[in-house]
Amino acid sequence: MPEIVRRLAAKYHLTIISSAKDKTIKKFLKKHKVIKYFNDILGYDSHTSKIEKIRKIIKKYKAGPKNCLFITDTLGDIIEAEKCRVKSLAVIDGFHPKSILQKGKPAIIIKDRSKIIPAINKFFHESK
Repeated sequence: MPEIVRRLAAKYHLTIISSAKDKTIKKFLKKHKVIKYFNDILGYDSHTSKIEKIRKIIKKYKAGPKNCLFITDTLGDIIEAEKCRVKSLAVIDGFHPKSILQKGKPAIIIKDRSKIIPAINKFFHESK
């Protein structure tokens, strides 16, 4: 994943929105030498609601929901992103299986992490 993060950061603004504690997220990112690629890290300490964290990022960068994509492995994240009109890319090798993720109707579902960059590039190319 570090190479994927590095390549995405060269082209996109990257933010982490998580339910984990900010300190835990930062420790993990430092360990894997990728913290410098993330412009914002909004964990549990920032707010308990992912909806509020998504809204905060949209407002901060004046991005608009169509200029955002939420990458996740849980149905709950897909639902919360959709409440902010943000589309999701669901990765099925994580927490929830494909059958659960499909219930949220993510814009993209991928199994292989090597497909993340092409899927994101295609999403943003087609949304313009």
